[in-house]
Amino acid sequence: MADNSSTNRTALVVGATGVVGWTLLHRLTASAGWRTIGLSRNEPANVPADGFVAVDLLDRAKLDAQRQQFASVSHVFLTTRLPGGTPAEEADANLAALTNLLDVLEPVAADLRHVCLVHGTKWYGSHLGPYRLPARETDPRHMSPNFYHSQYDVIASRQRGKTWTFSTLRPHTVWGHNGGTGNSLVTAIGVYAAISRALDLPLRFPGPPASYAKISQGVTATLLAEAMEWVATTPTCTGESFNITNGDVFRWQDLWPRIADFFGMEVGPVQQIPLAEMMADKAAVWDGVVRKHGLRPAAMAQLVSWSYLDGLLAATWDDISSTIKARRFGFSAAVDSEQAFLQVLGELRRMRILP
Repeated sequence: MADNSSTNRTALVVGATGVVGWTLLHRLTASAGWRTIGLSRNEPANVPADGFVAVDLLDRAKLDAQRQQFASVSHVFLTTRLPGGTPAEEADANLAALTNLLDVLEPVAADLRHVCLVHGTKWYGSHLGPYRLPARETDPRHMSPNFYHSQYDVIASRQRGKTWTFSTLRPHTVWGHNGGTGNSLVTAIGVYAAISRALDLPLRFPGPPASYAKISQGVTATLLAEAMEWVATTPTCTGESFNITNGDVFRWQDLWPRIADFFGMEVGPVQQIPLAEMMADKAAVWDGVVRKHGLRPAAMAQLVSWSYLDGLLAATWDDISSTIKARRFGFSAAVDSEQAFLQVLGELRRMRILP
């Protein structure tokens, strides 16, 4: 069904406390014609939504008990990723989350129009090693398991013959802030820099030298939220998948000195540091930073997942996607990556999350 109406839309944002979901909620709640419902396991304080459902998607009984709260939903944005011990377990968990949600939603949401799944470059095997560049939406899949593939197959099959439509987006690492989870690249680097400065250390890039020099891409949460609204309300995007990036490329070796300058620090030599280990005893240092600079009270573990940052910086191969398809379909938004990264740091400083 084409979404020709610009009013009476109700968005269900699944994964509302993450970087992507949090930013999308802010965008849609402030936009005319949208009502918003956030969903996550726990409801955060000051949630930017008209309504909220706190439930675990894997708890089918509790999810079913909340079904009437979904009656008005017209658009679903699935931005969550459930962790798993192995790729197969991760695929099973995330497939079950999608299936449970649709099982409960479809019978009650009479005006359901679109389901948007936010995936990523792991679709192409970017986490496994070098892959074909630039990645294009028509590239073959890597060997499963991969929960992106599983979710896509289920939603494509389930949508056949239905009046609602679907689409998927494949962004690069998303730059933004969130409602309190620890998987934010920009926040993690900002906390790392603040702790390094508190210890009178230069700002050393903590990944391998090849990661410092490789070509990378990213996307701001703001730009991705714009793309999500576009794809969910543009009839020609029905059934399509799109790579989404800032529109340019960057190298850490060029961006890192600008980050150091932002914090008034010297740049140190590259030194691969296992942050999950080295930061294990730095909570008190961060608490001191919070007190010294009058930041919002937040434990380091609440703001940062060091293993997440370790994993992102460990990859040494170039990481590039083509966005030609999105531009062909009419989405042309772009930002300068180096400038955008510093802007997000500035937002975190204004919010008193970073010094």
